[in-house]
Amino acid sequence: PRGAAGPALKVGPGDILLCGPDKYDIHHVVLVRGKLEAAPPELASVLDTPPGAELLCCKTIESTQGSTGTTTWWYPTTTIIQRDAHAGTAMVVADQPPDSDTVFTFPEPVPCKVLMHPVRREVLGEDLDRDVFEEALTACALRSKEYSWNTVLHAFLAYQRSMHIEDYPTEEERLELLDEIRKSWQRPPICSAVAIKVWQQYFDSMHSDDPDDAAVCILHYMPVWCDST
Repeated sequence: PRGAAGPALKVGPGDILLCGPDKYDIHHVVLVRGKLEAAPPELASVLDTPPGAELLCCKTIESTQGSTGTTTWWYPTTTIIQRDAHAGTAMVVADQPPDSDTVFTFPEPVPCKVLMHPVRREVLGEDLDRDVFEEALTACALRSKEYSWNTVLHAFLAYQRSMHIEDYPTEEERLELLDEIRKSWQRPPICSAVAIKVWQQYFDSMHSDDPDDAAVCILHYMPVWCDST
């Protein structure tokens, strides 16, 4: 992450890359779906990596205007990050789509930060169920829709409309909320929607036998609307 030194963080599935900000002070949201690890050595020469910097990569998925997958509107790829531990910087410099030998470089390196999820043994006492997470991600990707500027405008006007657990004190109210959350997944996305939908779907799947538990987890860990954040 930007401003950090020492060994790279143990970034893995479910973590979020915040890339930017751009000239409008907006970050692009990218969901991590694989372990952050050293990039293949041959990429260092291809990408002209400066001395002292290291190249890292991880599998990611995102919603973007310019790129899509073969079976989804979302864009699955391997994101390549250049990290300088001495300078305390991390920059996204390229990406490589699955089953492709082509590495797409960025016109300019894009600063990135990492938002690490709390479903870790050292935080909540339990690990992320990676099988359920990948199933949730696949389900969301298969029903994905094209990136929407209408949703961008809606999100801008709503400005991070969030949920607050104290507003849903009863099980009945929480189940009604869960139903509304599920409906929101059907709306066209912006980049932030990917992480929001997948995490909400994960909690819904993890607690399929107790929807109220699913709603409580969402209210604790992802209490935002995918079409207005």
